[in-house]
Amino acid sequence: MKIMVAVASSIKPTARMQQVGSMFDCPIEEKLGREWSFDAPIEERPWSVGLIVGPSGCGKSTVSRHMFGEPFEPAWRESLVDSFDDIGVEDICSAFSSVGLNTIPAWLRRRDTLSNGEGFRADIANAMLTVNDRPIVVDEFTSVVDRSVAKTASHCVQKYVRKTGKQFVAISCHDDIVEWLQPDWIIEPASQLFTWRSLRRRPDIAVEIRRCERGAWEVFRHYHYMMSTLPNGPCFGAFVDGKQVGFLGVSWTPVSQGRRKGGIVHRVARVVTLPDWQGVGIASVLVETVAAAFAGRNGSALRNMPAHPSYVRTHMRSANWRLVKKPSPGALVGRKFGPGSIMAARGERPCHIFEWQGGRMERSQANRLLG
Repeated sequence: MKIMVAVASSIKPTARMQQVGSMFDCPIEEKLGREWSFDAPIEERPWSVGLIVGPSGCGKSTVSRHMFGEPFEPAWRESLVDSFDDIGVEDICSAFSSVGLNTIPAWLRRRDTLSNGEGFRADIANAMLTVNDRPIVVDEFTSVVDRSVAKTASHCVQKYVRKTGKQFVAISCHDDIVEWLQPDWIIEPASQLFTWRSLRRRPDIAVEIRRCERGAWEVFRHYHYMMSTLPNGPCFGAFVDGKQVGFLGVSWTPVSQGRRKGGIVHRVARVVTLPDWQGVGIASVLVETVAAAFAGRNGSALRNMPAHPSYVRTHMRSANWRLVKKPSPGALVGRKFGPGSIMAARGERPCHIFEWQGGRMERSQANRLLG
C-alpha cells in the first residue's frame, strides 16, 4: 500500500497571522500544509496487530484514517453486560476476561462508573465484540491509563486478537508498549517509516510471593465477586516492585471420612488481583506457589474451586491440577444464567474442584513462606 496523504488548511492568512509569522520567522504558507508519502505493504503478509506510533501532531490519526477509515467509538447502555443485544453472556464474559477485565462486579456497572484502566479495557472488549468486518482501530491507545496498565492491557489485547483471528490497529504516542503489544508491523508517521516485526516473548514480571496480613483484604475485597467476608486461614500476597497487587486467602476443612479422615484439606477461599494487573498470570503464580509450598511442607494438596470460565479452562489445560469433581448438573444448566435456570433457583455456582498435583517446594523454603 502506497501512503500519499496531503493536508492543507484553507484559512486565508490574516494580518494577525502575518504578524505572528514575522515575529517567529514562521513561513505561513508552508506550515499550513503537511504531506506524508511512504510505502506500507501490509497486504504482503498476514497480520493481526498493527501499531501507528509517534509524538502528538505527527500525523498518526491522519494516516490511520487514510488507511482504515474512522477509529472505533464504543456504545454503552446501562450495565456493561447489557450493552450487546445479539451476543450471549458467555461470549461477553469471555471478551471481558480476555482483555484483562476480570473484576466481575465491574461488568454489572455503568461505563461511566469505572476507573480509567477498567474503562479502557471495557472499550477494547466492546470493539472486539462488535467489529467483525474490518480492522479494529483504537485511537489514543493507552493514553488515559498509567504505564503499568498500558503494558499489561496491551499484552491481553494482542493475545485476544490473535486468538479470535481479528485485526487490530493501535494508535499511540507511547513506544513503551511495543514489547507488550507485539505488533506485526509499526508505522512511524514522524519519520514516514514502515517496519515489519516478528512476534517475541513479552518481558518478564518479577513477582514476589509472601505472607500478608488479613487486613490487606480490605483493599482487595472490592474487586472480588463473592461476599466480602474472609474465612479464617493464612493469607498471602503477590508483590511487584514492593507493592501488593494480588491477594490469596486459604481456608481449611477437617476431613471426617475416607482415607484422609482426621486430616485437614486446605483450599483457596479468595484470590483476586488488582484491576491494573489482571490478565498477565499473577493470580496463577500466587496460587501455584502457595500450593507447591503446602505440598513441600507436609505433602498436603491444596484445592481450588474456580467458577470463572477462563480460570476453569486454565486449570483444565494445566498438568499441575487434577480435576476432582465437576459442577452439579443444576449448576451446569445455570451457566446460561437464564431467569428460570436451576442455578438461579438454587443460588449455585458452576464450581469445578481441582487438586494440586504439581511440584513440591523445598521444605525449608515452604516453612518460611507458610509460617
